[in-house]
Amino acid sequence: MENKKTALIVEGGGQRGVFSFGITDTFIKRDYDPFDIYIGVSNGVAVLCWYLIRETDNNLEKMLYAARGDYLDYKNKRPVYLENFFDKLINWEFVESNL
Repeated sequence: MENKKTALIVEGGGQRGVFSFGITDTFIKRDYDPFDIYIGVSNGVAVLCWYLIRETDNNLEKMLYAARGDYLDYKNKRPVYLENFFDKLINWEFVESNL
């Protein structure tokens, strides 16, 4: 017998994000989660995060707010972005222990 796995892949992009929220909200409301693997691309990562924590309140409003330029503004702030990425987002102890 084969050991098959099922993946939920959520794509990114403006209108696709709206569509994805509709699909994942329906999945949540119907308690549908047969997936073994979860993959999000671009805005699909945000949609997938809300799905995984089973959040359906105001998802469209959240997506539209997140799309605003002042929500996360790293324009012309590459050094700050890189500092935050390397100092706050990467768990260096985990990386070292898995080398």
